[in-house]
Formats: sequence, C-alpha cells, structure tokens
Amino acid sequence: MDEDRRAHLRADLDAFYARAYGLTRDELRYILDPADVKGPDYPSETFRVLKEKEIRYHGEYCPRRLVLAAWDRMEAQGDLLHSTSDSPSMKVRF
Repeated sequence: MDEDRRAHLRADLDAFYARAYGLTRDELRYILDPADVKGPDYPSETFRVLKEKEIRYHGEYCPRRLVLAAWDRMEAQGDLLHSTSDSPSMKVRF
C-alpha cells in the first residue's frame, strides 16, 4: 500500500472515530492542532513532533487537512464514514 493511500485511510479512520465519539468539527480541529483554534500563541500542542515532521517533509501539516476533509465528506453525505479508498465503505446513517 502506498503512503498516500495509507494517509487517506488513516484520515478516514480519525474522522470516523471523532464523529462516533460525538466530537464537533471544532473539537476535532482543537485535538489536531490547538493553535488552529486558539491562535498561534496558544502554549499547548497535541502532536508537536508529527506536525514538525510533516511540515519539514511536506511543507504542511497534512493530517489536519486530510482528517478535516474526511470529516467534511462524511458530514456532507450524512454518513459516519464515507471512504475515499477503492474498498467498499462502511456507511452508518445518523
């Protein structure tokens, strides 16, 4: 499995579990990167090492973008999970 596909599948799972646990999109944003919600001077970081590595290698914090995109897809479709992978998705209606 290539890294791009793996990253999208991880993002789908992260969004799925966030929705299953009843988080809001803003709560998920806070978990992914508190500074995204509270501002750049906020003193806390959740995934500092991952964020620094992603920015160093990709020029951005890819997991935040991918997880929020997966969240938005699920929200638009009304599904708990709507995968972008080639495999069948598990769809759970609210």
